[in-house]
Amino acid sequence: MNHKMKIEIIRTVIFSAIYNESENIDGLIINKVKFFSNSDKLVFDDNSLDRTSMILVKSAKSQKSLNVLHRDRKLGVGATHQHAMRLTINI
Repeated sequence: MNHKMKIEIIRTVIFSAIYNESENIDGLIINKVKFFSNSDKLVFDDNSLDRTSMILVKSAKSQKSLNVLHRDRKLGVGATHQHAMRLTINI
């Protein structure tokens, strides 16, 4: 009897919507990396007016699992969740 084993790979993706969080973003990223070390991180920056975008770009260069998506306007949390789900389904 020939038994074939089916292996399912599960990836975890953590995502956040960010807007003008330059004072808090370092702590958020550090905590995500620390507590979710085996997962991909996806951060949506909704065209922050402060230094958030710059901080995210710098952090993404040093952290391979951190991905940043810059959007040209604030689209809100609901749109972020939908976008994140569409992206992660296609990974």
